[in-house]
Amino acid sequence: MGWQHHVAARIQAGESAGLAQLYARTAGQVFRIAVVLTGSMAVAEEITQAVFVQVWRSPDALVRHSHQNQLEGYLIHLLCRRARIWRALH
Repeated sequence: MGWQHHVAARIQAGESAGLAQLYARTAGQVFRIAVVLTGSMAVAEEITQAVFVQVWRSPDALVRHSHQNQLEGYLIHLLCRRARIWRALH
């Protein structure tokens, strides 16, 4: 079992330490892409936070993507969707 599946399973089990591990490993990348897409560090912080809140609230999709070693791609997908919504409103 790779790190992605292990972390996703912990999050699905309700272990906040699993979310902390995922955040520590991927939040920097999510934030940097959000800055590029929005041009705003403040908005990027909000989007980054929203991505990880969504992961915590809906871990099943995260688990599905972790089986395919696409966990980071799934986070980027969530990020891009939120950035598109933000851009449409501004």
